[in-house]
Amino acid sequence: MINAVPIIAYHDIESSKKIPYATDVNLFFQEMKYLHDNGFRVIRLSDLGFDNKTNVLYIR
Repeated sequence: MINAVPIIAYHDIESSKKIPYATDVNLFFQEMKYLHDNGFRVIRLSDLGFDNKTNVLYIR
């Protein structure tokens, strides 16, 4: 049973420093490598369902 699903969101990913809230491409790569190397996997939004009675997201 999965009790929690971590969610990571990025506003923008780029290599220039023009956008203050953007994540640097190198940092993004390091973060993705860490997640991959530590067994995390991607769950697409289409893999999720929502129970209106309990207001709970679940994995289909």
